[in-house]
Amino acid sequence: MTTPFRLAVERWWKFEPGSALHLSDTLAPLAGDELDVVGWVIERLKLGRQRYGQLHLANDTRDLDRERDEEISDALVYVACKALSQTDPTYQQVLGGRQ
Repeated sequence: MTTPFRLAVERWWKFEPGSALHLSDTLAPLAGDELDVVGWVIERLKLGRQRYGQLHLANDTRDLDRERDEEISDALVYVACKALSQTDPTYQQVLGGRQ
């Protein structure tokens, strides 16, 4: 599936007439934190590209379901660790109550 956002960016890269306007229209409904989220996702994609090369979903042989489950599990561990370090005096002492 090719999204309207992708089409707008690709046209913008080619300096096609009206492409900047379409890209602007695509992002215009977003503001503040929403733009930060889009920017954060873009930075993560750039990091992934540096580490692993360009993303090609059609040729990707990874087990994305397994990788998703592993990443979610890791995130849950980090969330629990953060919560403990902020609320439990024992862990605040051990982990230094890092913010």
